Amino acid sequence: MIRSFIIIILIFFSATIVFAQQNKIDSIRSYLRTARQDTSKIRALLDLGQHFQDTKPDTTIILYRQALALSRLYTLSRYEAESLSYLASRLAFDPKKKDSVMLFIQQAFLLTRNNKFWEQETKTLSAWSAIYVYAWNMPDSGILLAQQGMGLTDKYNIASQKIGLTWTLINGSIKAKRYYAALQFCLNGISLSRLNKFKYSEKQYSDMANYVISIAPPDSASLLTERAVAFAHNIHDKTYEAHFREGVAMNYKNTGNYPKALKAFMTVLEMYKNLNDKTDEVEVMSNIGILYKEQGEFRRSLLFFLNEMEVQKILHDSLIMYTYEQIGNNYAKLKMRDSAIYFAKKSCQEATRVSAGAVDPGVLDDLGELYFELGEDSMAMNYFKESLPIFEMAHDPSNLCEIYIGIAKLHKKRGQIDSSFQYASKALPLAQQNHQLNYIIDACSMISDYYKGRHNIDSAFVYKEIVSSVKDSLFSQEKVKEIQKIAFDEQMRQQQAFSQ
Repeated sequence: MIRSFIIIILIFFSATIVFAQQNKIDSIRSYLRTARQDTSKIRALLDLGQHFQDTKPDTTIILYRQALALSRLYTLSRYEAESLSYLASRLAFDPKKKDSVMLFIQQAFLLTRNNKFWEQETKTLSAWSAIYVYAWNMPDSGILLAQQGMGLTDKYNIASQKIGLTWTLINGSIKAKRYYAALQFCLNGISLSRLNKFKYSEKQYSDMANYVISIAPPDSASLLTERAVAFAHNIHDKTYEAHFREGVAMNYKNTGNYPKALKAFMTVLEMYKNLNDKTDEVEVMSNIGILYKEQGEFRRSLLFFLNEMEVQKILHDSLIMYTYEQIGNNYAKLKMRDSAIYFAKKSCQEATRVSAGAVDPGVLDDLGELYFELGEDSMAMNYFKESLPIFEMAHDPSNLCEIYIGIAKLHKKRGQIDSSFQYASKALPLAQQNHQLNYIIDACSMISDYYKGRHNIDSAFVYKEIVSSVKDSLFSQEKVKEIQKIAFDEQMRQQQAFSQ
């Protein structure tokens, strides 16, 4: 399971959450039936529409249209503008409704501007800019509208609307590959949140700044980190400095520069230990464990995951289910079958407990890998296929790639070369997109073998060359020596710390 900032929205809800949501919907429906004021009915229709927008989009549109009709019937311009804005946002993802979307959002904007509804005007600009960025993939237009909205929030002192507008500016800048601007908007968001004591949004902006650094081109990542660290110094916050340095470590990891990634993560780990920040310490240990595992250093990987497990027990961290699975995977790689199965079962038990009976798909696909290593092919295939549709629905390229590779390997092992080729071909572009170097090697090796078996020597050679190139990048002698030196230095540091 690939753990990254971009946390996928899993298609798992516990019974408690479902009942809570249903109760809220029922209460809105009840309120809608008994509401006597027209404004209350309109508000209830809009709220109910929002609850259904992901599960019943057609119902949402009907509810928004009803709210719009009532607003116009009773000449409630503020609610008319809000209804138009909601309706435009919902229809924006339908390419056939683009003209209607523009008409509705422009009408909403004119209503707010002409009636001097300043706060609603900023909300309309926020919705309009979000449509351009998220629905239409036109970040430049979205950024211009969001900046116009930010100007209004400053002019009329409407701090509450800055949060949504700032997110649009960040995501628009990322889509336009303007990473310096994206980072600055994240830092602005942190400052805004601190000023207004929005703790939750402050953490979100901090995580997004980390993410921006991690996805930027490697040459830019160092400069972005310097800018972010300078910001941390200005606000006298060492936790932020560690957090931002973790972002550049992730950048090195994502681009395959494992020696630099390990060195950066080791530095960040020491910073978190000095800050007594156990939660972030756990995340860094996980990344170090993954790096060693991908380099084939399974015993060193195991050491960090076992240390991570002990800290997670103290924290009562539910993510320990992933750590159990990683420990099991390392034992499987080391051919220590009993230990591998023991931790696989612990991972399943914890995942079942946390999810009230449903096992997290990230655990399922990792268990597929583990049982493949143990030669339990039927169980491996079952785990892969159980998690596959969930990640397909979530459009999660990293984990989809992992599953496709696993299924391709199983088909190859069974001599089903065509099926192996099919899944390897699905995995390759995803692996390239996410810089998953080991999976690029696996996919290209299977594709090359397929073409070789079909006597298509030219194509087989092309993919074999890609394998050689990526292996040189990932497993060059210089990199291996550097990683071994980092591991040795860390071992010596721990021994010195123990002896003091």
